[in-house]
Amino acid sequence: MSKPQTEWLYLKTNQFNISGTYGIILLGFTIRELKLPLDHSTIDDQTLIKLVAQATPDALEELYRRYNRLVYSLALNIVTERTAAEEITLDIFTKVWEKAATYRPERAQVKTWLVSLTRNRAIDWLRREGVRVDGSSVSWTQILPENSPPSTSNPVRDTEAKFQQERIRAAVAQLP
Repeated sequence: MSKPQTEWLYLKTNQFNISGTYGIILLGFTIRELKLPLDHSTIDDQTLIKLVAQATPDALEELYRRYNRLVYSLALNIVTERTAAEEITLDIFTKVWEKAATYRPERAQVKTWLVSLTRNRAIDWLRREGVRVDGSSVSWTQILPENSPPSTSNPVRDTEAKFQQERIRAAVAQLP
C-alpha cells in the first residue's frame, strides 16, 4: 500500500490569476496561501529533478519508482552480480539526491543522465574489483592443448638450443 502524499504545494500570488488546476484564491489585494497536495506521479522528470534539488523526498521517491528497474538492470548487465547491482542502484539514487542541482536539461534527458551515471558507476566498480568488462576471460591453461603442460623453459635457452640444432643439421649435411 502506498503512503499518502504528505507534501504540499504552496502558491502565492499578488495578482488576479485563476488556474483551474490549483484554484488560486484572492481576497482583495491580500496575498493568501492555498495548500494543495502535490501528486508527483503526474510531474515530468525535469521538474522532479528540480524538486529533488530542493530536497523533496517524495520527488526522489517518484524518480526511484520510475527508474529503479532501469538502473538496476543496467548495473546487473554490466557487473553480473546482484548484490553489486543493488549497491550501485542505491549509490546512483543517493548521488541523484546529493547532486540533482548539477543536472543540465540542455545536455541530456533525465533518463539518459541516470543511464550515464549508472554505466560510469558500474565500470568504476569493475575497475575496483579488478574484473574484466567482457566477463569471459580465460586462463592460459584453458587455451593450451590438454596434453601439453605450460612451458617452464627460458626463451633465451630455447632460442640458443634452436640455433645449436640448426648448426648440427648443417654440419651433418656436409658429412660425406
